[in-house]
Amino acid sequence: LKSDLLVAQAKGLFNTPLSEFRRNFLVFPETLTASQIFDQLMHEKSHLALVVDEYGTVQGIVTLEDVVETLIGLEITDELDKVE
Repeated sequence: LKSDLLVAQAKGLFNTPLSEFRRNFLVFPETLTASQIFDQLMHEKSHLALVVDEYGTVQGIVTLEDVVETLIGLEITDELDKVE
């Protein structure tokens, strides 16, 4: 999304509504396992998904980083993370 907005700005498309840049979220039921979510995120080439309960109510967001950390049992850190 960030890249799309920067390209539009570079092309002078300042009046383009944000709705033109909208992307659909993957949606997963909260009953999936971490490995199932990992497989689906990789298959869809995505790093983000909504998690919903049996009624379709959003329970949260899961990222590929969350899933990888869960599967390997370690926290992934980078230079921007604060050490506590």
